[in-house]
Amino acid sequence: GVSATSNERTDFLAMFNELVESLNNDGLVLFEESRETYTLTASTNPHTIGSGGNISTTRPLSITAASIIQVGFTKENSLEVLRTAEEWQGISDKTLTSTLPKKLWYEAENPLGKIWLYPIDSEAGTLVLYLDKMLDSAMTLETSIAAPQGYLRMLRFNLAIEIAAELGVSPPPWVERIARESLATIKKTNLKVPILSSDYPSGSGTRANILTGE
Repeated sequence: GVSATSNERTDFLAMFNELVESLNNDGLVLFEESRETYTLTASTNPHTIGSGGNISTTRPLSITAASIIQVGFTKENSLEVLRTAEEWQGISDKTLTSTLPKKLWYEAENPLGKIWLYPIDSEAGTLVLYLDKMLDSAMTLETSIAAPQGYLRMLRFNLAIEIAAELGVSPPPWVERIARESLATIKKTNLKVPILSSDYPSGSGTRANILTGE
């Protein structure tokens, strides 16, 4: 019920952006997977990604999936997205070039991430990236937030918890409850159930024990 001072508004805005940055690290809070396309620079490795990089967009935390469209074609050719540094380290000759890369390794450096392709694209093909859409963590007091149902409530009440801690006061229990439950509801909605697949040929009649791997 008390109006915030100019300094408090500035501090609370900084806290809000920090809260959003923290939430962006939780995959269950990210609400959208976007498909984005970029024209590569021939014979270049790596391509930087982020504000001001070779690929100028929001620096992703990770790359969900990727593909290449060769020059003169429209077909997407899937890239194997390597998940560990050891997988990328295992490629001995990283200077090999081709018109059709097969693998992608994302080095999530900051402020610019690095996208490594193997083999290196010798033409200016089109890179297709499937990225988790992050919340904007560089908002101003005039920024309008466009987010799915439930996000504004979750952000408002979780920010109230942050502000209470900054002011050295205890938030009412009902505020804590709404903050906790609204965040849990969003995570439940965004949960992606993995699909179990088998390497055994279909119709072979062979049984496999998921507990023993035999």
